[in-house]
Amino acid sequence: MARIKKANAIFGRYPCCDLLNRALRFLLDGKTELAKDDIVLAIYKANGYFYEDVAERLGVEPKEYI
Repeated sequence: MARIKKANAIFGRYPCCDLLNRALRFLLDGKTELAKDDIVLAIYKANGYFYEDVAERLGVEPKEYI
C-alpha cells in the first residue's frame, strides 16, 4: 500500500523522507551511487550539514558543512 502525503505535513519532512526511502531502496538493490546522491540531496533539502571528513570524501565544498 502506498503512503499518501498529508496536505498539512511539515515541508522539510516530506522531501527528506521520500529521498531517504528512495536511498534505502537503492541500497537494497545494490545501487550505492544513486543512494549516496539521494542522501546528499536529503541533507541539502533539510538545510543540514556534513561532517568534515564526509564532505571531503564526497567532494562537497567546504562552505557546505559546519
